Parts: sequence; C-alpha cells; structure tokens
Amino acid sequence: MAGSGEAGAFNGRRAIPRNHFHGSTRTTGTLYGHRRARITIAFHDSPGSPPALLLDIAVPTAKFIQDVSAAGMVRVTLECDKQQHQPPPHAHPPGDPLPPRRLLDEPVWSAEVNGESVGYAARREATEADERVMRLLHAMSMGAGVLPAVAADAPTSAADGEVTYMRAHFDRVVGSKDAETYYMHNPEGCATGPELTIFFIRT
Repeated sequence: MAGSGEAGAFNGRRAIPRNHFHGSTRTTGTLYGHRRARITIAFHDSPGSPPALLLDIAVPTAKFIQDVSAAGMVRVTLECDKQQHQPPPHAHPPGDPLPPRRLLDEPVWSAEVNGESVGYAARREATEADERVMRLLHAMSMGAGVLPAVAADAPTSAADGEVTYMRAHFDRVVGSKDAETYYMHNPEGCATGPELTIFFIRT
C-alpha cells in the first residue's frame, strides 16, 4: 500500500505537526476517490475509527488532491440554508418543537473551491467500497498515495479502478451551531498555514 505510515508520501519528507488552533479539537480527514470521479471527504475521530461524516464534492479526485499537494492554498466553502426538516407522521406530538438538526447532519450543500462554484456537495452513508478504503488505511495517521483496484471497481481500466487518497490531521474549530471550520495541518510543516481549509456554514 502506497504512502503508509506517519510520514506518508508527502514528497518523502517527515511531517512536522503544527500547533493547534486555539479552542480546536484534533480530528482525522481522509480525501479519496477514483481519479476521474468526484472526491469524497471523510472525517474521523481517530485514524482507525469509522467516518463520522462522509461527504461527496463535485470535483474530480485527481485535480483536487493535486491542488492540495501543490504550494497554493485551497479553501472549500460549503453552505446550506436553514431548513425545517419534517419528522415522520406521529413522530412528535402536535405543538412540540422539532429537535434542531446538527450542522454536519445537513444533507446537501452548495460548494465553492477558492471562490469558484463547483456545484453541490452531499452527505451520504458509507458503502462497501468506502469500508474497503477504511480497512486499507486503518493503521495510517497521515500519508498519500494510490490504492490498487479490485475487479468490481474497474469497469473500464485499471487506472479508473485505482483509488487516490490523502490522509491528514485537521483542527476542528466550532464557531457556532451554524459554523464550523476544519484546518488541515500542513504536511511539510511550513509556517505559511494549512494547505486545505474547509468551511461549513448554515445561513
């Protein structure tokens, strides 16, 4: 498996952890997908735990990871409207207020990358293919590389079946019940800041 271990495959250099952002909590983020397919971003409490959030964004995996791996800053803004979700019939007595939906439980987001609209992002449940990726990356805390294809994953070619991935530490900062930000730790230890920032905003 390419890129296994703490140092991973970030240009062969050992990662130097950044200091935490004030008031943040540490989490693990995994970016992955088939090269030409849209990228999936998963957040975990720890590298070996199942994803607490699994989100598809309408950007090709190879392009997104290439942009993050480059020297520039990548900012992803995911925004949704406050919606009054409807409970199943008789789930709540008449007149009882509906329980508030957690920010990261929102199902659909409009997505921008570096200020440019890329369409939508959608939360989803893990599939068997997602679980395979998580099993292969179970022991990795930070790294990047390519996972080999399996027959069911490669309908056209081996290249399409391969899964490109990047895993890194993130600082999660909760601004309010309607705003959270995830800052990726720069794997090169550069003082210029994280290479990837993901904003979740509900307006």
